[in-house]
Amino acid sequence: MTMQAPFRLRLDTLEIPVSNLDRSRNWYASVFDLTPTWSDDLHCQLSSKNDLGLRFLLVAAGCEDRLAFQNVATGVVHSFADLEVDDLEGFHASLRAKGITVPDLRDPEYDWAPKGFALQDPDGNRFGIFSLKSD
Repeated sequence: MTMQAPFRLRLDTLEIPVSNLDRSRNWYASVFDLTPTWSDDLHCQLSSKNDLGLRFLLVAAGCEDRLAFQNVATGVVHSFADLEVDDLEGFHASLRAKGITVPDLRDPEYDWAPKGFALQDPDGNRFGIFSLKSD
């Protein structure tokens, strides 16, 4: 019997439900410095301009469900995706300069959590933005 090499898997695209495609396209392009690469009346794909490999597919959705969830044991609201940034304070400041609503930076409440903040898109889909670099 021949051993098969392990399959290589990687995350390619995060698909995100949105209520207003134009508003969300502008928000994601501004916040994450993405370029729209494909769209139709119900979808818009945005990709990073650099080699980060960040790609989102915004999908016009009539549902009220948003991408976030609450841990029943701790009460912590978790993001559906966490994005690591090298310069947390700089990224945070750049978002505020663009008029994006972000919470103040605070030290983590839990020992296991890195320093970061929650970022919500216009529909309430929640991202964690963090850095493992110490101050």
